[in-house]
Amino acid sequence: MNLTLREIDFEKDLETYRRLRSLGETEPISEEYLRDSEKRFPATSKRLRLLAEVDGNPAGLAFWIAHQQYKQGMIWGQILVEPEFRGRGIGRALWSGATTRAKQLSFTRVWGECREDDPTSIRFAESVGGEKIAHIFESILDIDALPDRTAGLEPSGIQLCDYRDLPDTEETRRENL
Repeated sequence: MNLTLREIDFEKDLETYRRLRSLGETEPISEEYLRDSEKRFPATSKRLRLLAEVDGNPAGLAFWIAHQQYKQGMIWGQILVEPEFRGRGIGRALWSGATTRAKQLSFTRVWGECREDDPTSIRFAESVGGEKIAHIFESILDIDALPDRTAGLEPSGIQLCDYRDLPDTEETRRENL
């Protein structure tokens, strides 16, 4: 097995990047979402995107990002490995490459998320020193199927909107991320 790690080339690797990033989500990420995210990404933030290839085939991704509003020295990260490549040391190689680069960028702590229905990822996180500090509940609701319970209520000032409809300013990003 010939394993190599390299930085993602956003344009050249976009489809591979999209597919690998989608491994950590409940629904596939679109190229449009990634392009929008790339445009909104503050210049003051840092990110690391390492692609693992086995014999020239995409096998995994380390995606780590730090925004200026994160605590000093903190970076958020994901290690994502294609199911058919798991258990071959690819996640550990990505972890090693990403932590080495993070240290070079003066990061001292990484936090991430594992889905509770993915015991393999939880075991991996624990094996590299991760510990559970919170439980995040995810719920997807069909808004059209919900009964209307707003009749007779006064407006409260809460507004549901698409993030893309908000002005692209530093303040908007800070308040809505």
